Amino acid sequence: GVTFALKLLQEHRVPERHGVTFMIYDILGDSVCGGFFRPVREGYANEVYVIGCGEFLTLYMVNNILRALRLVYDSGAPVRAAGIIDNMRGVPNEKAIVEDFGKLVGVPVIHHIPRDRVVQQAEFMGKTVMEAFPDSKQANEYRELARKILANTERYVPNPATMAQIKEIVERRTKEAEEQGLTS
Repeated sequence: GVTFALKLLQEHRVPERHGVTFMIYDILGDSVCGGFFRPVREGYANEVYVIGCGEFLTLYMVNNILRALRLVYDSGAPVRAAGIIDNMRGVPNEKAIVEDFGKLVGVPVIHHIPRDRVVQQAEFMGKTVMEAFPDSKQANEYRELARKILANTERYVPNPATMAQIKEIVERRTKEAEEQGLTS
């Protein structure tokens, strides 16, 4: 379905008609199947930002996405990872967990987005944060992320981790947080 939608956008020259310089595709990666990276293999993307958080299973899924990206890259597609975005969930020592994971897989974290209630408030209103709360701290976080993406010229070939390596990072950083009294 994703490839079909992208072909329709091309067929109807939507980017050209609207003066679009670049397009961002938000594709759910909760299950990485064979069709997930088909649009990437077909040249619809040359860089991928993966959004995750410091939760173990989320990092496991981010790793799976990076593994699939590596396979597509190794098969000859001109696509690489451009960075990891940490959509924070309030995990103790979360920034350190995600930073350690990024170093392990060779893809840097480009931004940590703090958790904020205005996201859910905007959703309830049927709006984006930028529409509902344009002057909020969270809106400024999104602006900063956009600036970083626009300025980013680096691309990386990921080196996926093992489940044991991810688990070790989460356990070590969680233990550090407990020792520092950062957990409830």
